[in-house]
Amino acid sequence: MKLKKYVSILAVIAMLCGTCMAVTGCGSSDDLDNQGTQQEETVKSASTSAVTPDFKKMMDEYEAFMDEYIAFMKKYESSDDTTSMMSDYMSIMSKYADFADKVDAVDEDSLSDADYEYYIDVTSRVSQKLLAM
Repeated sequence: MKLKKYVSILAVIAMLCGTCMAVTGCGSSDDLDNQGTQQEETVKSASTSAVTPDFKKMMDEYEAFMDEYIAFMKKYESSDDTTSMMSDYMSIMSKYADFADKVDAVDEDSLSDADYEYYIDVTSRVSQKLLAM
């Protein structure tokens, strides 16, 4: 049972890392050098602008998707017949692929400070839910 949980957590971490890198463009040396300063500036100025409605919708869909994924993994962990869950798994993976396409289409340069703050809020909530799993 522990192996199932570790595998599920690793899969989610991989999805989150991919999402993080796609949305924020993290990973370049310039980003790593300026990360602390940018985060401080984002927090200070985010309150002055509103989250872009399309970006908010996408992040809300991401959180809902992750809630569904977590519920699936909890069901998987407690199931004695995990092979019967294959269609559910395929559905979740299809939704993940659709979401990944949406994230890839985001123009990071167009995101406001409020968008980045909302991104951090949503991913923090999702991370907490994953840790509680």
